[in-house]
Amino acid sequence: MEINKHICFIADDVPELIDYLNANGIFYEPVSIGSTVLDILESSPHWNYISKIVEHKKLPYSSETFFTKEELNNAEWLRIRSKWRFGYPQPELTFIKDGTTYCYDNKCSECGSGEVQREPFKIKKVPKWGKRFFGELNWIGDELFVNDKAKEALLENGIKGISFMDVLSKNGKEVLPDIHQLVIPNTLDGGLMAGCRAISESQLCSKCRVTKYLSSGIGMLHFKKEVFENQPDIVKTGEIFGSMHYAAKLIIVRQKVYKMIVDNKMERGLVFSPIVLED
Repeated sequence: MEINKHICFIADDVPELIDYLNANGIFYEPVSIGSTVLDILESSPHWNYISKIVEHKKLPYSSETFFTKEELNNAEWLRIRSKWRFGYPQPELTFIKDGTTYCYDNKCSECGSGEVQREPFKIKKVPKWGKRFFGELNWIGDELFVNDKAKEALLENGIKGISFMDVLSKNGKEVLPDIHQLVIPNTLDGGLMAGCRAISESQLCSKCRVTKYLSSGIGMLHFKKEVFENQPDIVKTGEIFGSMHYAAKLIIVRQKVYKMIVDNKMERGLVFSPIVLED
């Protein structure tokens, strides 16, 4: 397991950092006028010095953990998500307020939790899958979409706990080809161990009293082992994750699902994170 720090800064504001990076031959990349990014592993001998500058200057950064093949292959359960997003749910301009995909009757106006899907998603056009088989929509953090080949593979391998829903055209009148929503009805009965390093903070909503968690991107999430008993192959967390008005559940899969995806070379664009089970 390696933890990467993705740091964003304005070069002119931290000349001491630029001098250090140049002196030690550390690669950094200007991404726009004045804006620079640096990726560095926590295990780097330079991180101790750089982290002090980051902390002192309050530079914004994010963390991402890269897991070894052994860690991924040994995990009984893994979180799955897609880095590839292919569009926006329609109608784009009014989706949040007036869209028909979700029922907002029980949605909390404070934290964003509580919405329930009632109709198929609508999108502008079928995504260009290329060599990808799974994807996500912008704004939607807890739904996966698959193409025909991925749907066929999931069915042929007998993956339990899923069904499929059509995706419609922008006007809702046509079923689009080669794209399906992966419907995951089963939800875990809690079980998250919030004290692990993978959780950066938790916040109790003052209005609906739902606790929402924020992932740190560091290490593995910990869950009570008992909540996975008698569960199908793909489930969602009972806990809600996100910040501000964004709220989503996490999708978790058995090792057999991870193995099926990898064996069929369908993992492009996907990110897997092992789950630690505790008695």
